[in-house]
Amino acid sequence: MRIRRFPQMTALAFCTALLLSTGGAQTKSSALQGPSNPKSQKAYDEAHDYLKERMRSSAVESYKKAVKLDPQCLRCAKEGIEEAMSIGDNKDAWEMADMISTAAANAGVKEFADNEAAVAFYREGVLKNKKELLEKAVVRYDAALTAKPNDPSLRYEKGLALAHLNDDEHAKAEFTEFLKFAPENDPMRSRVARYIEQPELARARMAPNFRVTTLDGQTVTMDDLRGKVVLVDFWATWCGPCNAELPHVKEIAARYAGRPLVILSVSSDKDEAKWKQFIGAHGMTWLQARDSDQSIAEMFGIESIPHYFTIDTDGILQTEQLGGGSEIDGKLKKMVAQAEKHLQENAVKGGD
Repeated sequence: MRIRRFPQMTALAFCTALLLSTGGAQTKSSALQGPSNPKSQKAYDEAHDYLKERMRSSAVESYKKAVKLDPQCLRCAKEGIEEAMSIGDNKDAWEMADMISTAAANAGVKEFADNEAAVAFYREGVLKNKKELLEKAVVRYDAALTAKPNDPSLRYEKGLALAHLNDDEHAKAEFTEFLKFAPENDPMRSRVARYIEQPELARARMAPNFRVTTLDGQTVTMDDLRGKVVLVDFWATWCGPCNAELPHVKEIAARYAGRPLVILSVSSDKDEAKWKQFIGAHGMTWLQARDSDQSIAEMFGIESIPHYFTIDTDGILQTEQLGGGSEIDGKLKKMVAQAEKHLQENAVKGGD
């Protein structure tokens, strides 16, 4: 299952509770029914023209017009909903979902519409801290689950909505259902198990529980690093500013050697040989991973590099920094000191 993220509230601030996308949401747009009348086709084409000009809000308005003119145009709706939610326009997203839901000709379309509306209600409910929107999300997830009761993605998403409603008992029940149906190799299983143990984490700004294979052959997930402070560094060999900041990252690695800090550098390089050669030539001895398909960058909402994230010992995102890596020094110092304090306290308790 692929993780899809929340949009950023601002350029450098997260609303980071994560959602798993459903199979329906992954259907290729080209395989869906397109506009069936000239007016809808015109609005759909206008949306594409606006996207070429990077006029994304205008594109959403045209998509919405296309769906209103032809509620059977699932291609219009899917593209429009995705674009709306990518820019944080959740209201237009759920309105388009409602349009196709009302005109749904089969259960599959209805389930898709219910899920997309639920996601939009949930996102807006978290962003605006509105209980009524979160409650609407739960209602729509229940509707989608009527058609697909064993869908782990829907169970997970509904669990998050319930957690944000502070309904921990029912949230844990949904997370338990997720574990019942999710594949054994799903990296989200460990994260959901933690939510059952500590439901408050489901309300926190948790870092995505991605899985990577590092240069030295380790398979690492975010939850594997629990108990340590993590600095995630998005970079590339061809990125001039990244190279300029490399000495500072090396200095951090040396300063915190043997202490509870893990640095994970995630490169967007496509040329594996060049990436490996660069790492060796520059003595980058900390964890290195390559994200050639940009899947991890997408989870974090990366649009430019270098980009840094600090994550605490519980896996909660603390800071995000675009460039200027030296500004994270103070935060890392405090976080590592706190981690060491906890380790000492636990050691004392263990000796009692």
